[in-house]
Amino acid sequence: MSSLRRTFLVGLGAGLSSLAGCASFRQRSQTRLGEIVLSNMDDSSHTVRVRVRSSADVFYDTSTEVPPSEEPQPVITQNDGLPTEPRSYTVSATLDDGRDSIERTYPTKGGDCYSVTVRVGTDGEFRDMPSESAFGGCER
Repeated sequence: MSSLRRTFLVGLGAGLSSLAGCASFRQRSQTRLGEIVLSNMDDSSHTVRVRVRSSADVFYDTSTEVPPSEEPQPVITQNDGLPTEPRSYTVSATLDDGRDSIERTYPTKGGDCYSVTVRVGTDGEFRDMPSESAFGGCER
């Protein structure tokens, strides 16, 4: 095989790999939210405002009283109004009328259905917002 042909084939392979990577990136730029779990590890109840938006559009906005952890914790699902269309979503939560806030954008690591947990720590502040990217609860 000539060196010119070999160079062409190597370049062609790299170009195709690059295109495949771009296609998979586009696929991972959209997802759905199956549920948002509100978890309170504090001894006191807290009001958590949850907002779901994509770009500038707000698709869901509610305030929920979250009791201490020994009581059942609220779970927001698509039946409660979470959007069902695949897209990039930003979930934000505000604690007790602005005392603390947290925000994450999904998808973070691929996955076509997310379960997101908003956790209030034992100190009464947001602890984190972990997620599961392969949640099975999205309506088809």
